[in-house]
Amino acid sequence: MNRIFYLCLLCCLSLLSWSCEKDREQQQIIIESINPGETLLGSSKLNSCMIGDTLTIYGHHFSFIPSGNQVTIHGIPAIVVTASGNELKVVVPEGIPFAYVDLLVARRNYLAALRTISINEYPSPEITGVRPTSGSAGTVVTIYGKQLDKAIQANQIIAFTDVMGEMLPKIAYPLLVASADSIQLTIPSDAGSGPVYLPVKPNQSVENNFIFLRSPVFTVVP
Repeated sequence: MNRIFYLCLLCCLSLLSWSCEKDREQQQIIIESINPGETLLGSSKLNSCMIGDTLTIYGHHFSFIPSGNQVTIHGIPAIVVTASGNELKVVVPEGIPFAYVDLLVARRNYLAALRTISINEYPSPEITGVRPTSGSAGTVVTIYGKQLDKAIQANQIIAFTDVMGEMLPKIAYPLLVASADSIQLTIPSDAGSGPVYLPVKPNQSVENNFIFLRSPVFTVVP
């Protein structure tokens, strides 16, 4: 009698274990965001990453054990420094091209997650401020930031906000000063109140494709 009971109990436990394992196999790893790495549209910072950078991957269903997560970037294994259920920190390995590449997060019995990130040769350009913040057409404005010399390679395409609130591109727009930490320009007569936009290439492999960095609002007054 006891033998039959234990056999039934063993079968039930086996079925329960199989059911739990099957449920786990159906779970999907979720990546919500990666910082740096994912280029941001309409932001003041490009947010691409460099080789050697530590990326923070936010999401769900990661292993709490670093070695329990397999992360590859462009097919190359990346070291997982720390891990929790919703955050991984990984180091971008050597040998990755300066381009848009795939980042893959996998773990045993879970469906892997894939995300595209941008690898750049240089730190991300960033706009930190604009002075003055208001003025009439013809006002000389200084845009402050970091790595801004990387934002003036696109044939000096500068975009302003027009009177309708739309982007107003100015091709080959003359700059008064251009350096890594500041760009100085003149507000054109057809500009309206809004941000000034500076174009940057997301990485070296992209030709004639730019992402515009957005400055704080400049208010045009009569």
